[in-house]
Amino acid sequence: MITRRNCLLALSAGMTASAASSAPGAGTPEALPLRLRLSSSTSNERGKVLRLEDFHLVITNHSSERLAVWREWCSWGWFCPAVSIQLGETTFEFKKAEKCWTRNFPDPFSIDPGEHFVLPVNLLSDDWIQPKGFQPEANAGAVVTAAYTIKPEEEATKMKVWTGTLKCQMKMILDAFRRPRPQ
Repeated sequence: MITRRNCLLALSAGMTASAASSAPGAGTPEALPLRLRLSSSTSNERGKVLRLEDFHLVITNHSSERLAVWREWCSWGWFCPAVSIQLGETTFEFKKAEKCWTRNFPDPFSIDPGEHFVLPVNLLSDDWIQPKGFQPEANAGAVVTAAYTIKPEEEATKMKVWTGTLKCQMKMILDAFRRPRPQ
């Protein structure tokens, strides 16, 4: 469950963000209306800790207008998030798994100015494709990059959904007490 406390914790964590947009006038990350943040699960004496099965992506509206992004439950929003984890010289890409849609329609979420859209992430669930060879050591240092991409498709235009790519990156310690599923 997403709580106000989780949102505030996510926003207070030291994070860096960058973004690219197809919107006119977009340029530097500061000029973009939306920014993506990666929340840590917790922290310890070595730094921010990421539990692979429990963290959040937070999209914040820095504009003066209400903006919309896709909710994750529908196919338009399902494939928007992606995460990569760099361990040493190797980068592992996590993408959403294919899904059989029994009910589906475009469903935007409106973000008021200064407000947030919080997306819970569990990289160890069946919702995500596990990259081959990903077996982090306990408390391994990593660079975690998150991306959220909305393609400029007909439904996005019709429903006035923001389009572009948001990215953020953070050095973290992986909580590897739960091992990824065997390949």
